[in-house]
Amino acid sequence: MKTPQKIGWFFFDPKTKTVLLHRRDHRAKQSPNRWDCFGGKIEKGERPIEVFIRELYEELEVTIMKNEVKLLLEDKNKCIYYIHFPDWKTRAIRLGEGAGFAWFSIRDALKLTDFTDEAKQILLKFKKKVSTKRKSHGIRK
Repeated sequence: MKTPQKIGWFFFDPKTKTVLLHRRDHRAKQSPNRWDCFGGKIEKGERPIEVFIRELYEELEVTIMKNEVKLLLEDKNKCIYYIHFPDWKTRAIRLGEGAGFAWFSIRDALKLTDFTDEAKQILLKFKKKVSTKRKSHGIRK
């Protein structure tokens, strides 16, 4: 498989069933002033998981271990990761890039009018994954 060109991620809090999303600022080259997943570009010679860990620190000053990361999807263009919020241990999140961040239920995030189409597709895949996992474990919605 071709090495992906970019990575994306979000935090998921399984207790509140919410996701942490990124608000891009007006200087963003892609999708300025819109809600999106966090993300970054993969440079030549970098592995996607290494880029993810580096970008996570650059954007939110969060440090994690590789084993705390969960892969949602990978294709020739991108890798999308998520982290269960209670699993990582760090100081308070501090925004390093962008206009802001906020917690949303998946339903509310999908209703945002200024949410990128790509991020909507990612959350729809995640919602399906979470729903499938609940059904397979006999958990009610």
